[in-house]
Order: sequence, then structure tokens, then C-alpha cells
Amino acid sequence: MARWSWDAFWDTVENFTPLWFALAVTDALIGLGLVYILLSQPFDTSDPSVVVATVDLAIVVVTLVPLCYVLYRIRQLKREEY
Repeated sequence: MARWSWDAFWDTVENFTPLWFALAVTDALIGLGLVYILLSQPFDTSDPSVVVATVDLAIVVVTLVPLCYVLYRIRQLKREEY
């Protein structure tokens, strides 16, 4: 049975760098769209669309943070290789 290690994990994650980048860009664009939606209408918490957009924005922010960390870590590992 192979032993698990952080190096092997990050080597595997690094192979999917374009996918991580595409996910982060998509997440950021969705976040910008949600901010635009929230700013373009009156902020009435009784309106279901405002509640859904606010929850969606929270989800986008929560997912964007780990995606940015993964991209940061991959960049850091590539710099260490050179």
C-alpha cells in the first residue's frame, strides 16, 4: 500500500492547473454578476430573489478563497522547482 504524502497530493493537484484557473475565473465572474444583480435592484430582504442572490454570493466567496489558495500554492511550488 502506497503511503500518502503532501508532496504527492500537490503534484497531482498541479497537473490540473488549467482546470483550477478556469474554476477560479468562472467563480469570480459569477460573483461579479451577483454583485451587479444585488446593486441593480432595491435591497428588500422580503424579496426571494435578493435572498437567493445573497446566499449565492456567500457561496461564491466561500469557494473562491480555497480556489485562490490552491492557485497560490501551485505557483509557490513552481517557483521552488526553478
